[in-house]
Amino acid sequence: GDHLTHQRKVVQAPLETEWVIGVLVQLASAVSYMHSYEVIHRDLAADNIFFDDEERRHVMVGDLGLSKKLEHRSQSKISHSVNKAHTTVGTPPYMSPELVAGRGYGKPSDVWGIGVLLFEMLAGARPFDGINMMNTCLLVMEGRPTERAAKGLEESPHPQELRELVSSKRLLCVLA
Repeated sequence: GDHLTHQRKVVQAPLETEWVIGVLVQLASAVSYMHSYEVIHRDLAADNIFFDDEERRHVMVGDLGLSKKLEHRSQSKISHSVNKAHTTVGTPPYMSPELVAGRGYGKPSDVWGIGVLLFEMLAGARPFDGINMMNTCLLVMEGRPTERAAKGLEESPHPQELRELVSSKRLLCVLA
């Protein structure tokens, strides 16, 4: 099937709000399911979101090659979950700040990826798409979308409440 990048390039007009919400709900549900098994995707990018029907209404999360099962470890006398990965992997414009910085990361990094995908669907452009990889990583670390992406979000015809999900740092949040 087609993937989200293809959908964004084929449709010249803004994506329909109802369609965006449907994709968001299915994507969040799929990631929540993975997280319930302590699995993080680590590469939630538009090229890894597929549709299995002509109407592009059924979402599938693909390319699990970089996914990782989080390990539970015991420290001192109290057993608790470490739930952090440390390998830097993924598609730079979709990577979370903690992943770009080489710090430990976990489930919240996938939530960041969902936020980047939502921003892209609303604005018609990736928020962190620098002129090169170093610039892209700097934009991610600063949480600063490109001017083109910020303008696309500002001019988006989608409801303000939906745009606030990515502009108020609810989904696009820098996590320690």
